[in-house]
Amino acid sequence: MKIVILLVVLLGMLSSTTLAATSCKVNGNAGTCQYTSDCSGESYPGFCPGSVDVECCIHLTSCSVNGIAGTCKDPSSCSGHSEGNYCTGSGECCIPESPSDVCYVFGEKGECKSSSSCTGHVVAGHCSGSSSNECCLEEAPGNDVNYTKVIEQARSRVAALWPYVWGGGHNPYAGPSIGTCDGYTGIIQPCPADSTVGLDCSGLVRDAFYYGAGIDYGDGGGTNQQEPSKYSHFITYEERQPGDVQFFGPRGDTYHVILYVGKIHGEDYMIEAEETGTTVHEVPLRTGGTWVRVY
Repeated sequence: MKIVILLVVLLGMLSSTTLAATSCKVNGNAGTCQYTSDCSGESYPGFCPGSVDVECCIHLTSCSVNGIAGTCKDPSSCSGHSEGNYCTGSGECCIPESPSDVCYVFGEKGECKSSSSCTGHVVAGHCSGSSSNECCLEEAPGNDVNYTKVIEQARSRVAALWPYVWGGGHNPYAGPSIGTCDGYTGIIQPCPADSTVGLDCSGLVRDAFYYGAGIDYGDGGGTNQQEPSKYSHFITYEERQPGDVQFFGPRGDTYHVILYVGKIHGEDYMIEAEETGTTVHEVPLRTGGTWVRVY
């Protein structure tokens, strides 16, 4: 009996040692395989071998919104300004409490003042106090789109290896989100979308313009809401420039959209979220669709 007990203890120690040396990664964030009861960070199932009680434990405490440093935490515990989609999991980037006259829109810093005294662009709902106080930005987001920032935002999703997820990226705020299996047609079965966080093609393009230019392209809808959007200005293939988008499928019944990033070593490239089983990627341009400039 003593021998059996000793073997059980040794096996447990060996398992713990092996477990402690096992690394994991979720959406580009490094972690360690741990028992959920031992994880003081956030646990993610399906990324570690062994017992179902073993999950990828990630500690992500620091974040940045447009160069403003913050801390990842539950938005309800943030005493400052909270921005979504800058932290892994359910946490949001909490920016330290700011003076009452400071406000943020899509991470862009503004000043709370009366709309009549604002010489830039006024956005309501971001200031406390008097109802006449609104967030005044120097210039309206989207009036002069910086397509370099749009492309940089898309490339940040490429670098983070965000997965394609059917219906991902269509929450009230742009950014990776859990998808849906409604209307799913992917070859990977059963449908993984309703348990995976990521972006689909229109969710990626929305994310790029939302955080790169302050434009909620398509108001959270898919390609058939983006293409006829008030921000869509149709151009020809010959007129294309980096930051333009291309829709595939008949007008009004599109099924895919990509972001054109320009030429690399003489060859045209694009960024897309293509299909389940892939991550957001930058690849040589495919053509044959309808071209649009967003502004």
